[in-house]
Amino acid sequence: MKKKTSKKRSFILILIIILVLLGVGGFGALFTANPEGSLWYQQVKAQITPPGYIIGIVWNILYVLIGISIYLSLKNKTKDKETSKKLILIWSINLIANALWTYFFFKMQNPILALMDLILIAITCLMLIILNWKIHRTSAYLIIPYLLWLCFAGLLNFLAI
Repeated sequence: MKKKTSKKRSFILILIIILVLLGVGGFGALFTANPEGSLWYQQVKAQITPPGYIIGIVWNILYVLIGISIYLSLKNKTKDKETSKKLILIWSINLIANALWTYFFFKMQNPILALMDLILIAITCLMLIILNWKIHRTSAYLIIPYLLWLCFAGLLNFLAI
């Protein structure tokens, strides 16, 4: 009976993670439907900006890695309730800030605010790597590509200022 409950909880956890990540990605997609067609974006985007379809592919891969990382870190969280709360809080801040970046950059056309948001995303990402290192190392490793992409995105964002 206990094994069945554990599988059910794992399924529910995976379902919640997928829905949250779809929500984050969907919110961002509202503001990036056609950035290539935006005159403002054409004026501010850096020459080294990859084509939109590449950015989409990268984000899809990153969201899969982020989802697996969240699952592993929440599934293997320590019995220390403070660490568990901290983990959920940092993931929440990270994903909310992630969702807001596209709004700040594309909708508000405010690369400075977007860069400040991106710095918050990178800081929380680094905090997640450090915290997850103690809980589940694979979870920490899975976040590293996300942090690397954030650094590249930060450069592109900075060049748009």
